[in-house]
Amino acid sequence: MKFFATLLFFCVIFTAYGQSSMTVVHVHLSSDQPLQHFSFVNSDQSIAFNQMDCNPKMRLEFPTEQADFYDLIYVANNNTAQPYQKMLWLDKGGNIDIYAVIKNGQMLIEKVTGSPLYDKVVAYNRAYGNIDINDSQALKVFLKKELENFKTTTFSLSIAVSYLYYFQNDYDEAKWLKSYLESLPTSYHNHLLYKMVNNRLTAILKEKHLALGQYAFLDSNNNATQIPAFQPNEIIVLDFWFVHCAPCRKQHQTIKKDKENGVLHPNVRFIGISVDEDFNTWRNYVASHDFGWENYRINYNSDKKPIDKAMMVISFPTYILLDHQGTILTTFNSYKEIKRYLNE
Repeated sequence: MKFFATLLFFCVIFTAYGQSSMTVVHVHLSSDQPLQHFSFVNSDQSIAFNQMDCNPKMRLEFPTEQADFYDLIYVANNNTAQPYQKMLWLDKGGNIDIYAVIKNGQMLIEKVTGSPLYDKVVAYNRAYGNIDINDSQALKVFLKKELENFKTTTFSLSIAVSYLYYFQNDYDEAKWLKSYLESLPTSYHNHLLYKMVNNRLTAILKEKHLALGQYAFLDSNNNATQIPAFQPNEIIVLDFWFVHCAPCRKQHQTIKKDKENGVLHPNVRFIGISVDEDFNTWRNYVASHDFGWENYRINYNSDKKPIDKAMMVISFPTYILLDHQGTILTTFNSYKEIKRYLNE
């Protein structure tokens, strides 16, 4: 059953800078259930359309400087915790039509016209899905090839995020990616993804030592604290995470099992560093799981710069390995890679 609603409320916010083109997007929706809310938001939320009720056809007009990704979001049955959501990369300028269907609890994008980039990204994602991510050489060749293929569009920055995720622990590859970013048009520099990747690369290439005493933390009683000094011969694993991060929670279970079974060397010291700002949510999670390693929250109310911002941690989980003197040995986003590194 298609749902037709009366427009009750609509607001739009957009901010444009420099040379821009007007983009007109028509969203055509067929839904088998009533919908209460519609949103269409770009990467940095400088373009944001919000509507409290949903028409089957929406017309959105806004200025754009470059291609960008947009979140298309619908809320059904007032279930704001589980909205229907799709991310689409779209070209700038012109008339774009998005045909979407919500049926049987799923949202599908049937087609997009007027934006060749959308189809190219779909093809890229399909090819990316066929790559064996455990074959690092094949993955590296594929991503480098696609970085060149998409160099004329900001989607290259999305590929750069993937490249950083997999090869951030390789100093030479980090330098290569840094030089690639520098070769991109200066118009890309204000994009959210460019800033994320560039800042993280700057931290990787600059930081060789991490002194935890420079940063502020909170303990299980929500009191300001400092992480106890490292002991000789210790290998420290800093685990950056947050409660609602599904991969973080899953890997916590694996770490706990390995520690209980003696898989990890006793000199390996895990230290959880949560970016959660809600104390009770974090405390309840940690207390109910009894992981058996140190856990702290970042004290964002301190005058000291937060450690996640200083280290440009942009994805979760992130693991930073240190020796007992605080020398940064490597970084990973997967516990599996940590275990492999420690066993070498």
